[in-house]
Amino acid sequence: MLEDAIAGTDLYYAALYFPKNIRPILSALEIIRREVTSIPFEISDPSVSNLKLSWWWDEVDRLKAKASRHPATALLAENDPSPGAVSKKLHDLIENAQTLVHQAPAIGVDALLENIRIINEPVFHHLLKTCDKEVGDNSELVLRFAYTSEL
Repeated sequence: MLEDAIAGTDLYYAALYFPKNIRPILSALEIIRREVTSIPFEISDPSVSNLKLSWWWDEVDRLKAKASRHPATALLAENDPSPGAVSKKLHDLIENAQTLVHQAPAIGVDALLENIRIINEPVFHHLLKTCDKEVGDNSELVLRFAYTSEL
């Protein structure tokens, strides 16, 4: 079910070459990242955005307690060996999304790219750490590609 959520994306095809033990982590993180990052860009009412982001904040807290409600956080709880580290990164992601809810929309490619970098950086760094053996010294290149793909 969760792989269907990212089927056809760059991450889906790239993940096919990663060891099987980290594929569920990559899928779960990507699904959570997409859900959270879409909130400031797709919901025009700040109160609705705040409510959704609060739900995700609570869901990340539930992840640490292994009491997740969302399928992606449940998968992450089952497979990520460092729930404290991933929870911190996800809380950072939610805080970054919260900041964007109250900003004026970005105008221009550079401003939009910077917003994408700011909001996604915590999770992209966790993805790189999870995959560090496969990524090696190309982490900066991978991050730039990820930001550009998101744009």
